[in-house]
Amino acid sequence: MKKHLIIYLVVSILLFLVFVYLFWDYSIDDAFITFRFAENLVNGDGLVFNPGDRPVEAYSNFLWLLVLAFVYLLGLPIYLSAKILGVLCFLFSGLIWLKYGLKEQNKSVWLAGPLFLITPITAFWAVSGLELGLYSLLLTGFCLAVLRNSVWSFLFGSLIVITRLEGFGIALIILSAGWLADYLNSTSQKKYYLKNIIVLVIVLIGLITFRMIVFGYPMPNTFYMKLTASYRGILQLGIGLLYFTPVTLLFVWGLYRFIISRQYDKDVLVFSIAFLSQAIVSCAADAVMNFHFRYMIPFLPLMLCIALISLDKIENKKYRYVILTLICFSILTPYRGLQATNEQEQRIITAQKELIKHLNTIEEPITISMTDIGRIPYYTKATYYDLWGLASEDIAHGRSNALIEYLRFPDYFIFVGYIKENKLMARFGNDRLIMQNRGFKQAYEPAFVAKPVGAKLGEWGYYYFAYEKNQQAVDSLCQFLPPEYRQ
Repeated sequence: MKKHLIIYLVVSILLFLVFVYLFWDYSIDDAFITFRFAENLVNGDGLVFNPGDRPVEAYSNFLWLLVLAFVYLLGLPIYLSAKILGVLCFLFSGLIWLKYGLKEQNKSVWLAGPLFLITPITAFWAVSGLELGLYSLLLTGFCLAVLRNSVWSFLFGSLIVITRLEGFGIALIILSAGWLADYLNSTSQKKYYLKNIIVLVIVLIGLITFRMIVFGYPMPNTFYMKLTASYRGILQLGIGLLYFTPVTLLFVWGLYRFIISRQYDKDVLVFSIAFLSQAIVSCAADAVMNFHFRYMIPFLPLMLCIALISLDKIENKKYRYVILTLICFSILTPYRGLQATNEQEQRIITAQKELIKHLNTIEEPITISMTDIGRIPYYTKATYYDLWGLASEDIAHGRSNALIEYLRFPDYFIFVGYIKENKLMARFGNDRLIMQNRGFKQAYEPAFVAKPVGAKLGEWGYYYFAYEKNQQAVDSLCQFLPPEYRQ
């Protein structure tokens, strides 16, 4: 490797690690759901959210759960291990893309790896606790294996299927794109692709069979609860792509040249179809799933490769350098927004810690209904009902119902919101609907509030309001309920 390449590599790794350090305290609340399942599995309680409950699949990252369960079995802390593994997986992904680019005829493609590492959005999600790093590494291995018709594609494809909910579809599309490229170039290897597809189908059937036996339904709760189609998904995707405007424009230009040239470059065909397929999946999910462009991050090197291939088509050397400079600046632009998100998250965590501290002072067993079922349940011992329905076995593959959730009559309802004109303004729709149920104000009384450090109760913010059950009032209300709701 040439000296200047080594310098670029070292700089990109160092910058990646700097961003990791700056975002280290960030961890998304959803990650703690998987942490809780992993610990319950190792502790012998099974794949349950609450020990003693029937199994329910409130996660959508089965392989990541198994990895974290193994880590916990070894006696290592899940929270810290998830961060370290995420960082290492993204780092290895970047290095693999660098190695891939060095072997290509295009002069600039090797930059895909370093550019992937220096964008702060990669480091941000590396420390989030989610499976994105693992997914990125598997996707990288699978794409490159398919390009070379390697036998390793069987392994990577199988692991992708059990890592993400949409993994089977993405893996199948990548294989189909490779098959199409080979066919157009008169080098089709039908047996190779058929064998891979058969393996994917067998793995999927096995996974669905496992779900039916353990959970009683074929897909995770996230599929039923968050699958939707709205302009919000497209908007979130568009905002994410705006951060990488020069890359996005080069990507579009590269696809245009690819189509009109009729030179069926296998790399371009596989990368573009894979990226666009994930974009469609992201748009088809609830906007919450698109939070900060997160499930497009493992696919970012694919877009970078096509953009850099397009860059090499520009004959004027000065123009190439100017555009490359713009690319470097653009991929750094998410930093300010990510830093603001991290700071906001730290304020929320202070409120969560206050709530966790209070809940851990309650010695008797209690039941709690709330929406944020990540960090708070992970660090407390109560039995939790999920107001979104992801971790509720009886809701399973349907959407949550505010009346049913109210009629559980848990010991506590914990709502997220803020006070305005002496009235609680709930942040989430289910919270508002539950409070509107008849008799709620009599059945539940304000118990305590957890707020971010330094925040004033009357200011807009992310506060936790706990309402404690008045058993005498609940008993009075239950007299008027049908027998099936008096349990």
